[in-house]
Amino acid sequence: MLPPIPEPFLLNVWKHWEPWQLSATRALAEQENGLASLLQHLKTIGGSLMDVYHGPLSFQECTAELSHVLQSDACWEPDELKLRLQTSKGYLEYSLSDAAVWVVRWGEIQGRHLHLHPGRYSRHTYRVKAHTLKTALLALYFHYQEGVPLQHLDQLNQLRTRYLDLSPMRKLYQEKGLGMLLQHWEGKL
Repeated sequence: MLPPIPEPFLLNVWKHWEPWQLSATRALAEQENGLASLLQHLKTIGGSLMDVYHGPLSFQECTAELSHVLQSDACWEPDELKLRLQTSKGYLEYSLSDAAVWVVRWGEIQGRHLHLHPGRYSRHTYRVKAHTLKTALLALYFHYQEGVPLQHLDQLNQLRTRYLDLSPMRKLYQEKGLGMLLQHWEGKL
């Protein structure tokens, strides 16, 4: 279950695109084998920090704007991008109409040389640890499927230990980490 990402873009939507995370998790909760699929997608998130975009632009608007600016900046074609990345820090940054900054790196997949990431601490983004995002997505899945409150500490700890091999949490803080992310998502459900 992945969105139609136009070539030559590469973007891990499970790591970096909140609207996709929310809608795809809901769709998986309605499927018979949805949990198994979600667990496979969670593996693509990895284990580090990431920035997640939650701004007003649709994926189509974002890629259209990036297409335009990259063509204008002579970085659209693979050879152009490689040359430009060699003379920069290995990445390029572009600000879009919503003032969010997007980072372009070299994509290692054939036909997808424009690897996108939301800019670090950019407008319309938040920075999150991988295990926090994975726990939140599992909580969201079971919220959609069984109506479990998102911020139920016992349920969160069961999800962490059973599916993610993480230790339980003693407390859920509303002002940071998982508590803050779940509170943010509750405002969008």
